[in-house]
Amino acid sequence: MNMASILLISRDETIVQVATQTLGRMGYEVICAESAEGGMHAAASVQADAVILDEAAMESGVLDSLASWLRGRNEQRSIVFISDCRANAAEPPMAFGDTRLPRPVIAQDLRDAVSAAMRDASRLPDTMRIGSMELDRQRLEVRSNGSRVSLTPTQFRVIECLAEQQGA
Repeated sequence: MNMASILLISRDETIVQVATQTLGRMGYEVICAESAEGGMHAAASVQADAVILDEAAMESGVLDSLASWLRGRNEQRSIVFISDCRANAAEPPMAFGDTRLPRPVIAQDLRDAVSAAMRDASRLPDTMRIGSMELDRQRLEVRSNGSRVSLTPTQFRVIECLAEQQGA
């Protein structure tokens, strides 16, 4: 299975829990790091398709250079910034495709921001799991309990749309 991956850099256990549960249900692999240094090590060893960057996890003055370094490794990668105050959330994004989310992070907002980031990067996960159902975007097929489900293209698109919005 070829899953898209999201690099999450945050020390906040609540954000880590919300992200891993919400994005995991969407079919993403979530790679967690607790600091800028840990995020750099993770980014060097795996190809993350998008990054969630909790500004509270950054040491003073590190945010801009980390974002630039991450972007230098993958120009199409979007970054979702989590800001401590609503004033920061109103600031313009650092680059096209970036998003800022205020605290507290709400699962639906995170889901929407990551979906937008992945669309901007033209990369959605190849497979998504919803309970016992697996949706394979490359093969345009759905499996339930391991058995292929016969669908028309329209039915597939409807299920894909519902799967992306699950829990909304």
